[in-house]
Amino acid sequence: MSPGLDRARLGSYLPVGLVVVLGLALTLNGFSLLRRKEQQQVQARFEGLVENHLRMVQRQRDEVEFLFLALRTLFQFSASVPRDKFHGATTELMAAIPSGIESVEWAPRVTARDRPLVEAEARRNGLASFQFTQRDSSGRLVPAARRNEYVPICFLEPARANAARLGYDLASDPELLDQLVQARDSGQLVVSPRVGPSPTRPGQPQTLVITPVYQPGARLDTLPARRTNLQGFIIGRLNLQLASTLTFRHVSTGGLDVLLTDDSASGTNRILAFYPAPMRARKIAPPSEARVRAGPHLEAIIHIGGREWSILFRPAPEWVAANTSAYPYGVLVAGLGLTGLVAAYLLAIARRTRVIEEQVAIRTAALRSSNEQLAQEIAERKRAEEERHHLEQKMQEAQKLESLGVLAGGIAHDFNNILAGVLGNAGLVRLDLPCDSAALPFVREIEAGATRAADLCAQMLAYAGRGHLQVSRLDLSRLVAETVHLLEVSISKRVRLQFEMAPNLPAVLGDPTQLRQVVMNLVMNASEAIGNRPGQITVGTAVRFADRLQLRQSTPLPDLPEDNYVCLTVADDGCGMDAATQVRIFDPFFSTKFLGRGLGLAAVQGIVRGHHGTLKVDSAVGQGSTFTLFLPVAGDPISEPTPTPASAAAGHGVGTALVVDDEETVRTVAARMLENFGYHTILAPDGREALARIESATQPIRFVLLDLTMPRLDGEQTFRALRRLRPDLPILVMSGYSEEELAGRFAGPGPTGFLAKPFKPETLASKLQTLLATAR
Repeated sequence: MSPGLDRARLGSYLPVGLVVVLGLALTLNGFSLLRRKEQQQVQARFEGLVENHLRMVQRQRDEVEFLFLALRTLFQFSASVPRDKFHGATTELMAAIPSGIESVEWAPRVTARDRPLVEAEARRNGLASFQFTQRDSSGRLVPAARRNEYVPICFLEPARANAARLGYDLASDPELLDQLVQARDSGQLVVSPRVGPSPTRPGQPQTLVITPVYQPGARLDTLPARRTNLQGFIIGRLNLQLASTLTFRHVSTGGLDVLLTDDSASGTNRILAFYPAPMRARKIAPPSEARVRAGPHLEAIIHIGGREWSILFRPAPEWVAANTSAYPYGVLVAGLGLTGLVAAYLLAIARRTRVIEEQVAIRTAALRSSNEQLAQEIAERKRAEEERHHLEQKMQEAQKLESLGVLAGGIAHDFNNILAGVLGNAGLVRLDLPCDSAALPFVREIEAGATRAADLCAQMLAYAGRGHLQVSRLDLSRLVAETVHLLEVSISKRVRLQFEMAPNLPAVLGDPTQLRQVVMNLVMNASEAIGNRPGQITVGTAVRFADRLQLRQSTPLPDLPEDNYVCLTVADDGCGMDAATQVRIFDPFFSTKFLGRGLGLAAVQGIVRGHHGTLKVDSAVGQGSTFTLFLPVAGDPISEPTPTPASAAAGHGVGTALVVDDEETVRTVAARMLENFGYHTILAPDGREALARIESATQPIRFVLLDLTMPRLDGEQTFRALRRLRPDLPILVMSGYSEEELAGRFAGPGPTGFLAKPFKPETLASKLQTLLATAR
């Protein structure tokens, strides 16, 4: 088949590829825009719902403060407050303001001299066993020890459920005493840290709300005045879980989980209350503060009683599901389906054109053969010239038909199969050429180009998780020099490339394909920074000493010692970047352009990290950017590569080989290589034909070269069938995928060997040596 026809086939599939790429781009862009808009709407609803909750919290806080302000007013405007008046006012206020306060206490300031009087008066008022108490080391209530001042609980509402606390001296608790002193000295309402579970609702934490009460009419503008005129304290026990329930019971949409934390506390005491969203399908345990902060959430700070509380709001999954739709995914599915239909239609046209091309090629070959016969048989020169002219006209018409294939002709069905033909035939030509042939360098250039194309295929497989990357010792200057042509055609024509390559660089360990990708990405990024104006990009290599400061300023932050490193520098005189942009340039899909272009520098950073190196960025707005890649030294410089001699195995093969592949190019080139080694070959285009050939073979088959992907009967099925026919038959599997991926696809004893497409004659010879040696 002529090279022109191969190029025509490549061109015929170009519209299909363009349609697929354009369709995918438009579909994914539309899906992304719809998803982003819907997420913004959900975020706005979330923020509005949080605002409603915060208004409820602030109102609840105000009601708590109002309740204690009203009770303090009761004492400050009365010379004395009897128990029944305290009971009536407290009961009325707690019923009118359901704030989560479970009980309210009055604890007056009592001197040691007045203690007997206060105890006697309480007993006369119906508390027969009333006395000042405190807790001993075991937690039991015992009579309070003698001291100068007491703060006993004299009034308590509701009294029935809390009667045991009457007479308890609050000043005997050191932690509570600190809160009392703070309230006395500040003259303000004070809220304590979490003090333990509610006695009536086990498992629900409480906090104390303490309000100081001073003598009626006293001046309180100085600290000594407040300490001298203190009358006592009004103390409320606030059930935080109950308060949350009362706060949010009137919120119309119950789609938020609410976690209340005390920023002034530490450890487990930080968690005050958790209010789960009412619309949750099932109850959940209170989450940790870190878990809530790890997901989507909003935070608000409230100040109450000298403490700082944080309220963390997060949306419940049920609420998120109720506020999102499947519309973006419907657009995605519809776009992908439409793209597939159009691509299938164009593919059918391309295949039909391919059939026409093959017919034209057959007709052209027939015309050429007819021309040669007419030239030999016709004696008359004039008639021969006329006939030749006639045939040339027909050939021109055939070539015109072939040129039509450029409009709809084909990209190879399997790129690796095409590369196998190119690389294999180039290797066969090289083996037939003498060492001093002038054509030998050109053949090596063909092999190098095909090998780089195979490297690109291997890289795509590796990025897709279907292959692995090969690491070797490299000369960074030589690698950049091999990439010069790709760099020049990939950037703007108004940008000038300047190279400053250091000779005899120490070797580095790396994957050549990945490092070429780093060079390409950095240069293209520099070209885009310059834009449409004239500019210059400088690419250089060198050996530099990197101190600790340079390594600390690079990214990713490396665990590398101060040492000499092989450096690649890409500098431009473009627009430069500000500090805020430099912080985000390595974020996936981040771009300063209107639309992002994928991973970009994030991919560069990943490759650099995989090579145990680091990348330093120097940039300023209007002054351009410089990217410096540091790679560890891996030994002495690499000498110039020497021509690889032909394999010793070539020409020494004996026996018959069966080559099974659905691609005629691969079958042909593999057969030529084997025949060049001395083997007789039998060819089969698929698995069924291979089984028929091996059963009807007159000579024993020594080994099989088996493709993995074929129509009718694929490679795995053919492999199992061959094993049943000939369990001892050596089988060498050929594939464009990696050996690691294919290893798990064969149950039981696998293939005798693996040959990656494309391959050179030397590679095939080496594999055959190992294959046949193992078979013995």
